[in-house]
Amino acid sequence: MNIGLILNVLVVGHFLTGCSGIAMDAAPAVDTNTQAQPSANTKISRDVTSWGRVVSHWELYPDGRYLQQEFDFNDGKIVSEKTDLKSPKTYGQVQSALQPLHGKEYIGCSGAPTDGPTSVYRWQTNGQPSKLSFYIGCYGVNRNPDIQLIHDAEETVYGLIPWID
Repeated sequence: MNIGLILNVLVVGHFLTGCSGIAMDAAPAVDTNTQAQPSANTKISRDVTSWGRVVSHWELYPDGRYLQQEFDFNDGKIVSEKTDLKSPKTYGQVQSALQPLHGKEYIGCSGAPTDGPTSVYRWQTNGQPSKLSFYIGCYGVNRNPDIQLIHDAEETVYGLIPWID
């Protein structure tokens, strides 16, 4: 039994409740030879970590390329990797959804269980790098008003780039 994958499915399932989307079996091919490759610092990404180990990762580039990976909790090996091609407009919409969180570095709370995963978003706002970590266990406690900001951003983000099954 892969506890890391189960943990991530539970975490992601919690966030996606109410979000709609169509699961895709195969992603369109992206011809990397003919497209300019954006620099790594222009991508938007999200990592979910548990006990300091990345169990889930996705990244979205300005040209719409999207990568989603799941990792084994114990050995860190990739257990699932999928790609997709979104529209470049999606990148701007995701960046706009994260805009209210710019300048915040950590969202935490008191009273939440201490053994849950942490999520880390990285993106750019007006050319300035942004990095936000938040403790996912705070969703159940909701004592920090910034939790609503991250909740609203995630609802928008996962409405635009639903988890690929």
